[in-house]
Amino acid sequence: MEPIPTKQYAKDYLSKNVIPTLLTGLTEVCRKKPKDPVIFLAEWLLQNNPNQPGTNELCPQIEVPNQESKLQN
Repeated sequence: MEPIPTKQYAKDYLSKNVIPTLLTGLTEVCRKKPKDPVIFLAEWLLQNNPNQPGTNELCPQIEVPNQESKLQN
């Protein structure tokens, strides 16, 4: 049986694995000011996932639309 994660463990995990990428994505949202920031951030996170393999071989059915086309609308 695995031990129950502590509050500090959760904070450490988020600080190391989530916050750096999310903060960079939110910075891009602020810089580019897209029409739909939620969709923009979701697409940005998919394209900039540091844990994603080089190709989309694990989930080939997922297509990530081009961010630039969203910005021009």
